[in-house]
Amino acid sequence: MKKCLFLLTLYFCQNCLAQTVPSVVTIDFLKPTSVKKYTTAKYGDKIVVKIENINRGLYKIEGSLTQSNLHTDLPEIFSGIKLPGYLNLSLPETPKITSDAEATPFPGDDEIKKSINVINASSTYLNATADFNNKISNLYQSCGVSFDTIEMDLKKITKEYLPSSYGDDRTSQEIGLRTELTKAISSAVGAKTKIEKLLPAYIAGIDLTILNYNNTIIWEWENFPLPKTNKNYRKGLEGYRNAKNMNDAHKAHKDLTIAIVNQAFELVTEMEKFRDENKVEQLVNNYKLINSGNFTYLTDSLDVESDEIKLSIKIEANKPLTCKGYDKLVIEETYRTKGGIKIDFSSGVFFNFGSDDFLGRDIYYKNLSDTEARIESKDGGGRALLSIGALMHIYKRSGTNFNWGISPGLSTTTAFDGLNFHLGPTFLFGKKERIVITAGITFREAEILDKSYSYNTTYLKSELPESPPTIKVFPISGGFLSVTYNLSSLKKE
Repeated sequence: MKKCLFLLTLYFCQNCLAQTVPSVVTIDFLKPTSVKKYTTAKYGDKIVVKIENINRGLYKIEGSLTQSNLHTDLPEIFSGIKLPGYLNLSLPETPKITSDAEATPFPGDDEIKKSINVINASSTYLNATADFNNKISNLYQSCGVSFDTIEMDLKKITKEYLPSSYGDDRTSQEIGLRTELTKAISSAVGAKTKIEKLLPAYIAGIDLTILNYNNTIIWEWENFPLPKTNKNYRKGLEGYRNAKNMNDAHKAHKDLTIAIVNQAFELVTEMEKFRDENKVEQLVNNYKLINSGNFTYLTDSLDVESDEIKLSIKIEANKPLTCKGYDKLVIEETYRTKGGIKIDFSSGVFFNFGSDDFLGRDIYYKNLSDTEARIESKDGGGRALLSIGALMHIYKRSGTNFNWGISPGLSTTTAFDGLNFHLGPTFLFGKKERIVITAGITFREAEILDKSYSYNTTYLKSELPESPPTIKVFPISGGFLSVTYNLSSLKKE
């Protein structure tokens, strides 16, 4: 017992005394044993490695600060799902309703689509800019490579990034970077202005269409419905339902359009921010930093935003030295990130439980006589619905092997007969070998008895359809408990 208490105390003390990486990690080359040991890095910090007391003319220095995330591979069950339109930045088509008439496109649809495409194109170009900036930043931090080689690579990747008319002349490329970025942002801002002019009339047109249905077919049926004995009852009911469905479709179309436009405007806001914060000029300056004068030293820096930070410093003399014990130095450290919201994934087994309607009923007719029958369902007894699927975990990094958060997810039964949607608190154990336990609520589509009928009620057989009348309903809720996993250590580094 005392031994256990001692080990627990030692464990907690180690965590209490854990050293957090400062913004500047200072290494004195002449006193390598004085390098402090750190265990965690704070999310959002910028880490810079500074090497003091070293003659850069005598040494070849290879240094790197890299970071990596664990458990972020998207499970296949997520990639196979067709997401709702409002999660995609494309204007949805006007939904078609199964009836004698189809919903017609509203004035302004095409122009809004064109403007959103312009914003998309500009956003795509700026996203490519981030990759381009990373590439030239990596070139700037290169070591052990001649400047001529670095500059040749710089011209090559810039030529691939810019339109071909700018060629590989550095002066032309510098002009091209500034011109193309400014043009992309201006096009997006212009497209936003056009949408702002079109949108009020566009929304008003949809609202007017919805109002017309409400004031005619829907109002008439809700206030003066035909009796069921009337021969036109079915036709009138279908017309009323179609009008309701049409209104729902128009409303959904409007809501999706507004959501997509808002997302597009957010992209434009980010592009304007990119412009107003002088990021265009910053990118041009990053390009200009690759010059012979700046390749006389190496500085590594990193914005902490992943799970794990790796520091590697390798210093080796270019030639034999007169001083002993200072011919080389190797430092390799790994830090766990603490803080910052993380999203990752796991997959495994789900145990779903709930009402008979949630789990699925076996509905049948019980004959009472030659002319009468009753609708019943078989007793399923105590049972649970087994499914396999994946979860997305949203949590704040603790810097330890235990984290907790919230998890939405998807699963499907072994028969692949539909999707289950999950949401609940989650507990994550481990680092690279991770086991996750989650419990919460499940939403799924289920087939239930048509609400026009009821169980244990006697009906004339002539009034009943050939098969028990059922309808599909979504969502029906239940609960779940899952055990999922993600073994990043089994993957190649």
